[in-house]
Amino acid sequence: MQVDYSTNAQEFHSANEHAGQLDGLRLAMFSKVDGKFSSPEDFLSLPFSDYSSTSGLILQPYDHILFIGIGGSSLGPKAVYDALFGYFDIVSPARLPKVHFLENVDKAYIDALMASIKGKRVAVVVACKSGKTYETNKNLAYLYSKYQNVINPNAVFVVATEGNAMWEWGRVNGAKLLKIPASVSGRFQVFAVYNLVMIKLCGLDDQAFLAGAREAIERFMDGSSDYYKHMCGFRYSFFRNNFLSDVYFAFDGRLKSLVEWAVSITAESLGKPGGGIFPVANVGSRDCHSTLQLYVEGPKDKFTYFLSLSGTDADNTATLVAVKKAYNELHIPFVHYVLDSSSQQKLLRELGEYMQAKIIETVLLGGLMGVNPYNQPGVELYKKYLVAT
Repeated sequence: MQVDYSTNAQEFHSANEHAGQLDGLRLAMFSKVDGKFSSPEDFLSLPFSDYSSTSGLILQPYDHILFIGIGGSSLGPKAVYDALFGYFDIVSPARLPKVHFLENVDKAYIDALMASIKGKRVAVVVACKSGKTYETNKNLAYLYSKYQNVINPNAVFVVATEGNAMWEWGRVNGAKLLKIPASVSGRFQVFAVYNLVMIKLCGLDDQAFLAGAREAIERFMDGSSDYYKHMCGFRYSFFRNNFLSDVYFAFDGRLKSLVEWAVSITAESLGKPGGGIFPVANVGSRDCHSTLQLYVEGPKDKFTYFLSLSGTDADNTATLVAVKKAYNELHIPFVHYVLDSSSQQKLLRELGEYMQAKIIETVLLGGLMGVNPYNQPGVELYKKYLVAT
């Protein structure tokens, strides 16, 4: 993964002022004992877990995979799938398997989807950490109420915290049960089993994805990389100067879902009293003809993350180069990530590295800001009223 920063010596000087503070946070919040990594929610241990048993649960290839989940349960898997395949699904009908993400409650879409894949080999993955997420339960209930006769119980995978309501539903209905840790927030579980099952069902190498995450953790924990000091200090110095918006700009359509995932963990983790960074997802070069005007000449309160692939179309890359030159001319802060897409294996590894690095960066920023990056009381408030309806 290549990382490029905007050019401004004073900005880097400000970022380096926080290097000692970041080292202190690293030592206080994370540890390595007997070769095992730990963190406040233990998310660092996920890429080092043994998931080999999941391979034996997949008994045959499938044509279509229905992935039922929402929020942290679905955004990570969708980011990985779309970067590899999903963006081209609409123009590649013969390529199988295809993953269909059922997130919002939408019975009309489910009906249309089931009609379009009638007679095909279908697997169902249900991801629900709490066991009671409203949208996931509603979609699952509708699917089973109308289409249970065409769903093979041996092709249903329930991923949940052991013993909760969704786990029990899976046990009663003969589904294959896969446990996720209750101690890790859903948005930080991108390296938990539900994502790896999706990767395996697509016939891909989940070890490449995990290897990228492990590399990011190793570099962070042994202090051999200045990336986190630069990245977190860079962003925090601008936060202290009222740069309160994050612009995630995917300069390749395959990365649209990845920046949506990054928006999610930024908003849920840092959107607290004392924090409050407002993130927004963009696609280049489409949004160069709309929101870029605001970013360049509007209020100077935005920090930009550009993401692209090594295989991004050269003409689109030319636009990105021009945008970066404009940003540098006006001293608008940005970071640019380039993921190696020369092979599926390399892209999976780079996705794992980027996503793990982003999680660590987010948690460190929460520490610098003095906010709890793990909870989501605002989300729980709406859920309280939703259950009451």
